[in-house]
Amino acid sequence: SVANTLEQLRERREILEKKYFSELQASFVKVKNYQKHLEDDLMSGVEEIKRLSEEEIRSKPEDLIPKLYVKAQTILRYRALNLAALRKILKKFLNRCARDSIELQERIYAVDDVISRSAIAQPQLDIRRVSLDLIALYGTVFRLTYEGTVDRLARYEHKAGVNIRRILPHSETFFFALRLPYQEKSGDFAVRILPGNTSVFGVKMICEVLRCEQYPPCCGRFPNGEVKVDFPRAIRGDDVFIMQSLVQCDRAGLSHSGTLMELALMLHTARISAAARITAIIPYMSYTGSVSSMAAVAEILEKMGCQHVITVDMAREQVEGMFSVPMEAISARYEFVRFIGNHLSAEGHDFRNITVVAPNEAAVNRAKNFADALMVYMKLCPNEQFVSLCTAVERQVCPNKPEKISSLPLNSCKAANTLAYELALRQQEEGACSIRTQCNADITPDCVVLVGDVKDRLCIIFDTHIEEAIDICRTASKLREEGANRIIVMATHFTASAGAVERLTNSPIDLIVVTDSLDHDEVLKNPRIAHRLRVLPIAPLLAHAIEKVHTENSLTTLFEK
Repeated sequence: SVANTLEQLRERREILEKKYFSELQASFVKVKNYQKHLEDDLMSGVEEIKRLSEEEIRSKPEDLIPKLYVKAQTILRYRALNLAALRKILKKFLNRCARDSIELQERIYAVDDVISRSAIAQPQLDIRRVSLDLIALYGTVFRLTYEGTVDRLARYEHKAGVNIRRILPHSETFFFALRLPYQEKSGDFAVRILPGNTSVFGVKMICEVLRCEQYPPCCGRFPNGEVKVDFPRAIRGDDVFIMQSLVQCDRAGLSHSGTLMELALMLHTARISAAARITAIIPYMSYTGSVSSMAAVAEILEKMGCQHVITVDMAREQVEGMFSVPMEAISARYEFVRFIGNHLSAEGHDFRNITVVAPNEAAVNRAKNFADALMVYMKLCPNEQFVSLCTAVERQVCPNKPEKISSLPLNSCKAANTLAYELALRQQEEGACSIRTQCNADITPDCVVLVGDVKDRLCIIFDTHIEEAIDICRTASKLREEGANRIIVMATHFTASAGAVERLTNSPIDLIVVTDSLDHDEVLKNPRIAHRLRVLPIAPLLAHAIEKVHTENSLTTLFEK
């Protein structure tokens, strides 16, 4: 039986090897052919423009030459990324699967040699020379200096998104470069940052920012599926920070309640391990839709030993009242301010005609704070570059409109509007303790009224959470109807549930900016939404919060007020 099992494993391995090399060859051919198509398209455009005189080029659209320049930069980027990807695939296979096989190693080296001699690594067309020719032609036609030409073409390149990183490095965030003007107190005992299954990567980034030792993962599963927590190192007398977002984690097989149980067991284990202080860092707080549910979650965390809670951009301020221990609700607002300021500056935007939009009444205060912070950070002139505010208000439509003329007498107590009864029944159905506003996905943009001017303006929809994206997509459609020329959405948390990706894909939104408080790997694999998505790291923000709590300093600069 052992011999049969080994033979089956060998056969399966041979099948997988054949599949690997066949798919690798198919990918290589696809990349090479598409690169050839891009190069032919570029050269046809270049040959066509060479036949035109300067006057004819000026009479054409202004972006005629910049479009060709962007195509050239796209080819360079496409070639570099695919060459790196192919070599990374070969390296992983060599290290993981071909260590014990000379034959496989020789085959991998042969494939690498083919790639290195192909048109991907050694192209016949000199794209950089073509780019320099386009720069010279554009500068000659429009009478610009070399520096001015490069700057203007770089703006077109930035708008096209050729070299834009979808996930920003933490070194480019606001709080990473923040330096306080005064000397803060130093901590007295060691800091330990423990990762839950939903925050392993986030803890790694925080440890890099703080330059402290990274604690190994301590959460797992028993064979029967129960959550297992085991600290591999002693934490007695340490200042312990346990990081976990309360969200479903498919990678670890945990639901929302599973991540909550994992966090509770980590808090309990830290308490019985004699930690000096235990702080729960919850970047995304779930169960906030009901007062009773949130109160139960708060009681669970406190009973398990939590002495301090840090979270980021809560959608509802009522949650703070559920905890009897100190709770810090910090804001990622300045990360968005820095990003949009740098993004628009790179495009050459003059920061005129910008409007910040609140998708509902609850987000008005946050939108106003964001608009004020943007004006202060970019030092905008209040008279010429004022960032205005707009609010999307939903009109309540009676689902069962009463007749104009009732058959009952006007003074009859039974002639009341049926809307009141329907609202009462709906409230009873949702529960008396409900604080979440129910969204109707069937409501059209006609049921939304915009309070504010948005015509021919850049509109930034600012909110804390994208879940079903009903309000945001409905607001974006209304903005487009009212004449907004560009729509950008900014939200701290992005859970992408209940068809949110499809709604966002079909919406008129041009750019979606979120943070990495949650894992976005699956969303980034979808090319229909990935090209619009930008992910900002919040590790520097949380690192600052940890440092301030550990050293007993004030967190005032991180609050949303």
